[in-house]
Amino acid sequence: MSGSETSYSCCRTEEMVFGFFLLLVVITAPANAQPNTRGFISIDCGNPNSGYFDTVTQVEYVSDDRFIDVGSDFDIQSNYVNSSVPTQELNLRSFPDGVRNCYTLKPVSRNNTHLVRATFMYGNYDGKNSSVEFDLHIGVNHWKKMTISDPSTIYTAEALSFATDNFTSVCLIDTGGGTPFMSSLELRPLENGLYREYVNASQSVVLVTRRNMGATKSLR
Repeated sequence: MSGSETSYSCCRTEEMVFGFFLLLVVITAPANAQPNTRGFISIDCGNPNSGYFDTVTQVEYVSDDRFIDVGSDFDIQSNYVNSSVPTQELNLRSFPDGVRNCYTLKPVSRNNTHLVRATFMYGNYDGKNSSVEFDLHIGVNHWKKMTISDPSTIYTAEALSFATDNFTSVCLIDTGGGTPFMSSLELRPLENGLYREYVNASQSVVLVTRRNMGATKSLR
């Protein structure tokens, strides 16, 4: 068996503050297990194509066109492209206009917990070679402040969130620190009741750390 160790920190959404305890989760899966992708939403932001199957993650990714109708598509600069950069990070969608721009993820399972993950690789797509800082929200609630300082690094934000409707909004907030952007956005439904003690309509948890405990493949 192989698996990964994941730690989450609690956050009460109505107060928008972080708690002081960690939820430790150990996920195990057979090395050759095929993922159950039912209910997955996997978005390659800024990809002009209709979709593709990622042979590394064994997941079907789609363009973000049907989830958002604002923003501009860009490719990262060619000198940041190499075999170690995932396909999802080769392009992005940036949001130079407006303070708040939101992806609407649907359909999702109402009254259920979901894992939401976003990635960001700057890759000097705009030629400015500058750092960027902006906020992420899930719905109206603050999720994370993103500080992008290295153009070659893939930054990740991850949270467990409870959906009270059949959609979830993920928003990028311009705080004056540069143009917000996103490379990929994923939603994964979790089993009913999983993390119920920690995740509900008024409380979410955010990723603190994840450790690979011997897995030989990427688990998405």
